[in-house]
Amino acid sequence: MKGRFATVLLTIGKIEPGEQKSYEEVAGQIKQVLAETRARSTISDLRDKVEDERADRRHPHRDGQEARSQGDRVEAVDRSGRARTASRLPTFRRPPT
Repeated sequence: MKGRFATVLLTIGKIEPGEQKSYEEVAGQIKQVLAETRARSTISDLRDKVEDERADRRHPHRDGQEARSQGDRVEAVDRSGRARTASRLPTFRRPPT
């Protein structure tokens, strides 16, 4: 017999005839395989949908629009939080998540 890496000699001890199983004997296995296939397909579709939504959020144009609509614009400040006019900026509260 030709194998993947070399030719191999095999000794056959006994040949047994195959058997044909009825539908009733394998119905459970068939239903399980079909359910697993459907579940994998559903999970794959959901994963693709989530990935598409994540990719849409990373779009630079949309990120800019979201940033403008979500927050206040703050001009340059130093480390202590003082603006150019040397007055302290108001404290901004984060919205609850």
